[in-house]
Amino acid sequence: MICICLGVLAGLMAATPAQSEETAAMQQVLERYRRILLQDRLPDTEEAAKHAAALGEDGTWPDLDYRDASRSGWHPGKHMGRVRAMALVSASGGVEPAAAADLAGAVDRALDHWLEKRYQAPNWWWNQIGVPRAMRDIVVLLGDRLSGPRRLAAIEVIGQHEVRGTGANLVWSTELAMHQACLQGDAASVARAAQRIWEEIEVGDAEGIQKDWSFYQHGARLQAFHYGRAYVDVVCKTAWQLQPTPWRIPAAKRDVVSNYILEGLQWMCRGVHTVPGTMDRQVSRQGSLRAADLRRLLPLWAEVHPARRAEVEVFLARQDGRGSPLVGYRHFPDADFTAFHHPAASIFLKLVSSRTLLSESINSENLKGVPYLGCGDHYVVSDGAEYGDLQPVWDWRRLPGLTLPDAPTEQQRQPYVGGLGDGRSGLTAMDHVRTGKDSELAVRKMWAFHGDAAVCLIGGWRTDGPVGAAATSVEQRRLRGPVRLAAGGEALSLDAPDGTSREAAWVLHDGVGYLPLGGGRLRVRVERASGSWHAINDQYENETVRESVVSIWLEHAKEPAAGGFAIVLDVDADRLAKLAERPAWRVLRNDRDVQHIRFDDSLEMAAFYAAGSASADGGDAGLRVDRPCLAMWSDESLWLCDPTHAGGRVRIATPGDSREVDLPVGGRTVRIAGGRGGVSGGLTP
Repeated sequence: MICICLGVLAGLMAATPAQSEETAAMQQVLERYRRILLQDRLPDTEEAAKHAAALGEDGTWPDLDYRDASRSGWHPGKHMGRVRAMALVSASGGVEPAAAADLAGAVDRALDHWLEKRYQAPNWWWNQIGVPRAMRDIVVLLGDRLSGPRRLAAIEVIGQHEVRGTGANLVWSTELAMHQACLQGDAASVARAAQRIWEEIEVGDAEGIQKDWSFYQHGARLQAFHYGRAYVDVVCKTAWQLQPTPWRIPAAKRDVVSNYILEGLQWMCRGVHTVPGTMDRQVSRQGSLRAADLRRLLPLWAEVHPARRAEVEVFLARQDGRGSPLVGYRHFPDADFTAFHHPAASIFLKLVSSRTLLSESINSENLKGVPYLGCGDHYVVSDGAEYGDLQPVWDWRRLPGLTLPDAPTEQQRQPYVGGLGDGRSGLTAMDHVRTGKDSELAVRKMWAFHGDAAVCLIGGWRTDGPVGAAATSVEQRRLRGPVRLAAGGEALSLDAPDGTSREAAWVLHDGVGYLPLGGGRLRVRVERASGSWHAINDQYENETVRESVVSIWLEHAKEPAAGGFAIVLDVDADRLAKLAERPAWRVLRNDRDVQHIRFDDSLEMAAFYAAGSASADGGDAGLRVDRPCLAMWSDESLWLCDPTHAGGRVRIATPGDSREVDLPVGGRTVRIAGGRGGVSGGLTP
């Protein structure tokens, strides 16, 4: 624990012999913020020393282009990042006195250069948020070493911010206003800034936290571990800084943040690892799939909200690898996102509907993700090494889960996209349509998550024009140990990337099994793939990256037949071979109107794209509905939702009953007691 004395910050405040309560509170805010900076993950000491040694006498680095006009990896922005890193290492007290003196001298020269030049970027974010945030940290870290005109000039740079926007952009800029006011001793402005941050903690606005505890930014795009991660970082840290002051977070706002953390973010990660669907374009940044690491944030929030401390600490233990993994199914209807957690691994699925937006590519980021990312791609995560920093070598047309034709196509957003579950198991469905020049491919897809398996049904194909052959990618991940497969009645093992494509009856890799359900040939290839970060994000150097990759896909016929695939978790070759001979599920219908599956324990799931029936014998003895909906039922319960989010009345019939049910708007689920034996009793949301 680093001990910080209030005297370090005395030079930052205009103190009086009898300090007012508000002045003391502002000092405490700055002290707490300095503690956050120094207790966070510190920059590499050796790298900071190298930066200090390389700095010119004029306060510039020879490897940076100070005339750069990039929108993302802006070189002058890197200058400020290096100054901040050196200031952090210098202030940490963890270096020898001589090295500390060298760092301090380098900080002064580089800071003075910036204060003289005041570089401006073509991207407003750098000018109003990125640079002011770095300068704010430098000012707080330097303390009374920064005084007089230099201090005033640095605070002017912090003042480049403009409080505006929504979500992360709003809280970033308002946090700057709060800290600038503390540095200037302006309590009234601190109060206004705190109030504006708390006002931004709302549920269900066009951007920000949504009713399903997901997060939108840049329109209806899931950005939970991009902008949503920055948002919760600022909110939690600000709440902790203001906790002992008159400007503390209101109780109702605290409840919202806890729900976002525990009911949203916790479900969208496994440990500290997440997937592309939770962050949109940020996936093209190095290390981005570890953006779910909240381990330095959660202890602060546990102090802010003691009523939910136990839950927060359970989440923290999961992130540390000390606690049992989250288990269960959850669909986020506002975000078109599904999470299925099993003790051995988690499966995440991102869809797009007419209510949500396709992935974006701006500021020269996500250069290959459009038009593929978030269009039905799934990821199987156990320890995060499966996909971590694999993005440069991906074939982005073959992201796991995508069904694409050979011809270039764009995803068409449809209203029928949704999911429902009972907390343990569930189904997710999508009306999948892609169009190209004079061509269209349409297919219905349903994912059933139950036990240790995810079963994906692909049926109701419709093609028009020169679509070409279609394929469904099942997996594309890092090679980790041998790949075992059954081919031609024999068991084979692939230990090295030879680039050869093989047909398989099943594939086993790293404890995960893959099975075809018919309607296409399952193929597998292990190859040495190459690419560069520069090709997907312009801010990086054009250096070649090479990785050994396992690719598994379904090769569909020119006139595709109904089929699909299954992913089985925590499985060995013997059990996988038995499942290939006798699956633990039965596909009862898989066409354009109904997709229906029944598991061995009698749990049934169906996606109704039109009025129809789902029964074990194909007749009318099972569940019948008079309009599109999703359904899951057992002997005890029936769950229903409207995947189009319109809501309204549906007439359902089972062998024991017939009745009308009001489906909620927004894709929410209702449960009806009675299940397969005949619905009865009231509705349970």
